[in-house]
Order: sequence, then structure tokens, then C-alpha cells
Amino acid sequence: FKWYRTTLYSLILILGFSCQPSANDDLEAIVGRWDLQEALRNGKPAASLEDIFFEFYENGNIRTNFNLTGTTETGTFDISKDKILQKETGLDLEYAIEELNDTALILSTELQEVAFKLLLSRENLQE
Repeated sequence: FKWYRTTLYSLILILGFSCQPSANDDLEAIVGRWDLQEALRNGKPAASLEDIFFEFYENGNIRTNFNLTGTTETGTFDISKDKILQKETGLDLEYAIEELNDTALILSTELQEVAFKLLLSRENLQE
């Protein structure tokens, strides 16, 4: 009985770890162009951000105009289960991923002590 229980626990652990999303799954889920549908600045609508977009590429590159100037910048990003780290742009930012599915991405971040929540929808990205 002890052998059976040990084997069962081992099997549960193996299956549990194998079912965890990998970094590659996160990358596949985020790749594409995401256009802003709604932005909140400190919990209030921010119409001035209406043209914001993010483009995430399989090679780890990112293009976005979410910055202080509104100009398009190219850099790199890392993604984990619930965070995106934007690097090598004018601003290195960390975004919390509140939701990510086939059509919607909700990110939150803080920029100069101002809280932002970005509700984005996926567009087809032609490379």
C-alpha cells in the first residue's frame, strides 16, 4: 500500500507540473497587435490615450507608443505568467497582466506615480 501511495503522489506531482503553462505558452498567447479599447488613469477614463497600441513579436521584440511622448518605440520584452517587463525603450516598465485571452488583454502599470489600466483588443499582425 505504501508503494501505491508513493507512486500515486509522484504521478500527481508530474501531472501537476506538466499542466502548468510554460513561458512559451505565455509568449504564444501575447504575440500580435493589441489596440487600446479603454484606458483608465487613476481609475478615471483617459481619452487622451485613445491611439495606444502594443505589438509583441515571437522574437521578444515589442513596438508601442505607450510612453511619455506618444511616439512609437521598439524594444524587447519578457513575459511570465502574470507580468510583462518592457525593456530597451525610453521607459522600462513592468505591467501586471490582469487578463489575457484570444481577444482581450488587460494590463495595469504605474508611470510617474500614476496608475494606468489598459484594456486592449487583438488585431491581426502582419510581419
